[in-house]
Amino acid sequence: MGDFFFADETGQLPENLNYKEVDLIYNDYIRVMTCMYQKLKHTYNQFVLKLLTEEQRSSYQLWPEQEGLILPGMEAQLGSAATPQEETKQNS
Repeated sequence: MGDFFFADETGQLPENLNYKEVDLIYNDYIRVMTCMYQKLKHTYNQFVLKLLTEEQRSSYQLWPEQEGLILPGMEAQLGSAATPQEETKQNS
């Protein structure tokens, strides 16, 4: 991933990286990915709620997404609470 963000026009990584630049690029990347996730989540939830019957949702195990985006490092903060989808999968 470092190559993608920091390589020069020849594909080589620089000897030294400016950590402020790394932080700015990473934060921008996370911001864009979060926005994309929210848009996809909205579209998915519209599909699940408007186009599928309750029977289809149950049959295909497709439920509206209610969780927020979990970024790397956040797993430890969330604990091990199971979502309704996970509980359904466990009970199947």
